Amino acid sequence: GLAFKVNALLDSGATGVFIDKDFIERNRIPKIVLPRAVDIFNVNGGSTMILGHTWLCQHNLLIDWRTSEVKMGRCPARCQQLAPKSLFIHKVERLEREAMDSYVNWICNLGTDKPKTDKTPEELVPKAYHECLLVFSEKESEHMLLRKPW
Repeated sequence: GLAFKVNALLDSGATGVFIDKDFIERNRIPKIVLPRAVDIFNVNGGSTMILGHTWLCQHNLLIDWRTSEVKMGRCPARCQQLAPKSLFIHKVERLEREAMDSYVNWICNLGTDKPKTDKTPEELVPKAYHECLLVFSEKESEHMLLRKPW
């Protein structure tokens, strides 16, 4: 089996598992060629691996939010020993397919939002909140707030 120590980002918003290409090449991990490359950009660029929602559900981590400690104490039985290489490759292929399917679905759904309404903010926002109408204006949502201490 294969085992590596890596710096991983736990991301419940990610749909799959993503591994840095250089890490794969450096450790001679077999690759599967996808029909189309999927570029992944990590926020800080410091993680070798991104473990997404599917992986997090499978392993059901023990997380202590106060101490930032993460333990893998509830993993499925199959995790108790290293997987054979062929099983590892099979799992990576499946995860890559799932990631590609999610990515394609996301791309296909771009621009399919509900059509804009012609109603004014005054018509959409309850009267009790009219003194805060600026918060609901589309123009205000088009720029970032100035950075300041709260």
